[in-house]
Amino acid sequence: MEQDPGPVRRWHEEAWPAIRAKAKRDGGEIPFADQVGIRSDQVTGRTWGGKGKTPVERRSGNRFSVNAMSEISTKGRMHFMVFTESFTAETMCRFLDPATHRS
Repeated sequence: MEQDPGPVRRWHEEAWPAIRAKAKRDGGEIPFADQVGIRSDQVTGRTWGGKGKTPVERRSGNRFSVNAMSEISTKGRMHFMVFTESFTAETMCRFLDPATHRS
């Protein structure tokens, strides 16, 4: 919605073809990655009930969170990592380390 169409067009017409050409020339691949955090306390304990009767749902009150990162490459390879610690530069480096990728 807030994209400036000029830079987007230039990226598609100039930057992306140059990136793809370099990857092809070097025998590399281009990964596209994203990270997401998921928490357990979003809408827990909510449910439907009869009109005029408030439902009571027992729950532990324990909360947890989990984070995930994934990437898919232009060659169709996929890699993902699930972790519970905060997302930091160190986490990102661990994700990008080829030694963590399993075939």
